[in-house]
Amino acid sequence: MDQLSRTLASHWKYVSEGGATIVFSYVGPPNPSYDGMVLRLRKATSDRPSAVTVDDEDDPIIEFQTKCIERLLPRENLPRLRSVHLERDWLERLGELHGNQRPETRKDHIDLSRKKAVLATDLVRGDWIAVEIKVGLCGLVVLSLNSCSSSQNGDFYRLRFIYRRRQR
Repeated sequence: MDQLSRTLASHWKYVSEGGATIVFSYVGPPNPSYDGMVLRLRKATSDRPSAVTVDDEDDPIIEFQTKCIERLLPRENLPRLRSVHLERDWLERLGELHGNQRPETRKDHIDLSRKKAVLATDLVRGDWIAVEIKVGLCGLVVLSLNSCSSSQNGDFYRLRFIYRRRQR
């Protein structure tokens, strides 16, 4: 498993973040392990404090891709996802270096207790077509592009497809 501490925090550029994760893109010197990749880190929020674990499991997004999506689409058309090892002091340096680039409304802290993160293909920079599969509320799914439905108990579901294909 790759160790990010072999890179410098300055080799990573802040890209974006949501409620649960923050994303950085590799911009350091040429390195086949990191070129064209983004780092997806979990955040700790006031309602979701840092997990106190000795060794984290792989991020659920990796399991979802390998157990579900790879049954639907060929692996060569999917983003590469892999776990990378984290060290607390490296995460602290990354957070300090990029803290001023983050929007005030999103400034939850990087979860410093995590031992693993996800390294994924950078679908923002490149000539890709990207479609996202996102299932809301972990339930039944309506199988049509950007369709919405509700189940008998009123839960709301939405499905968008992730598909990566290099433009030629």
